[in-house]
Amino acid sequence: MTKEIQTRYQSDIVSALSKRLMNDVVEEIFNYLDYESLKNSEAVSSLWYNNILYGKTWKKLLERNLKLSEEWKEMLEVLTMKWCLDSNVPKDYMHCRALCQQVGNSVSKLRQNWLKGRHSKYEFPNFSQPEIESIFWIRGSLNFEMNKHWIGRGQRDGSIIIWNRWTWETKALFEPLLLTNRLLGCNTVRCLQFNDHVVVASYFGGSICIWDTHTTELPTEQDFVTLRLITNPSDEIPIVHRIVLDQKLRVLRLLVNERNVLLLLSDTETKNDQIQIRATSSMEILRTIQIPYSEMGVFDCRNGLILSGSRYEIQLWDLETGTCLRSVSSSNSIVFVKIISDKYWVSCNSSGKVEVWNLRAALDPTHMDSLLLYRLTATDLNFPLICPAVRADEYQIALIPCRAKDYSGLHILDFLQLDHKDVDDTGFVSDQ
Repeated sequence: MTKEIQTRYQSDIVSALSKRLMNDVVEEIFNYLDYESLKNSEAVSSLWYNNILYGKTWKKLLERNLKLSEEWKEMLEVLTMKWCLDSNVPKDYMHCRALCQQVGNSVSKLRQNWLKGRHSKYEFPNFSQPEIESIFWIRGSLNFEMNKHWIGRGQRDGSIIIWNRWTWETKALFEPLLLTNRLLGCNTVRCLQFNDHVVVASYFGGSICIWDTHTTELPTEQDFVTLRLITNPSDEIPIVHRIVLDQKLRVLRLLVNERNVLLLLSDTETKNDQIQIRATSSMEILRTIQIPYSEMGVFDCRNGLILSGSRYEIQLWDLETGTCLRSVSSSNSIVFVKIISDKYWVSCNSSGKVEVWNLRAALDPTHMDSLLLYRLTATDLNFPLICPAVRADEYQIALIPCRAKDYSGLHILDFLQLDHKDVDDTGFVSDQ
């Protein structure tokens, strides 16, 4: 044994404590490590491996991360939906270790894939109804939606079908009451929103239907437009606020959170757009941001930032001050923008080209280089697209080409790649 190796061996406090049967102290030391450090520690020696494996370290790490990390918590929900995992923390240390590896490796892979632009492409034919898009596609109208668990779509008869986003098994069909407006297209779904408790759909004829997701019953049909508080869809839904807008203003899109209501409005006289920021509690106007003409009613809001897209420009705004932080150009008209995380935002133009941008650099006033990280092609179609419908989050980008009456596919760019079998030596997957 060389002097260097002997010195390292003697300085191995874990081995020294284990020889003195002080495994509880060793476990307490390991409890301070994050996932990557703990995984690397197992490879130091068989003694370290056994101390980590047969203690409660993996269980405590799993419990801590599921409590403190939204990233881990949401990833476990996704894996549970995909592979029907038990989302409860197991008691057995081997199961805890396996679950930590599944979640931790998926989180790491997702980060690397976004950084390097690696993804898989999938196509689901017969998802949309092209004759609806070709006739009734107008500014701000999107009648398919997805969240962490589900993806939903409005049908010809006004009903809503929801699929498990990760297995594509049909979850439920939500049918409206007999809609009274018989004019062509009035019973077509204009906008769709849902969570684990309610499904809300608005129709071109002016109706809003609200279903209970657990029973698929339609307990009420409401008239547009009011702000209502939905606590239980089976009860009467009270009107919290009702606002009257100037007749020349048209609502393109609306976003609501606990603090603010954001209205993207278009002035029909001046052809100018504005984002009106109101307090959710009182609907009082806090500030108004004048933005370039937004051809498709394109904007997003997250973590105190507003992202707006116009014909050839994307602008980043501070919600609290209304200050424009950044403005970048695009070669085509912008039809979609989304703040994916604190690192990236995504945009899509009318030709179906997806662009991923560096959000952190955009918030740095000293950064003068290009903010564009990479471009992606969502489809391999040979015909030009007109105003594709897009949805995106930190896992996938989903796009419906709204162009041809004989085409109805849903195209997905998958950054999570749960079904990808080709894994390289680093543990990450490469695009094919």
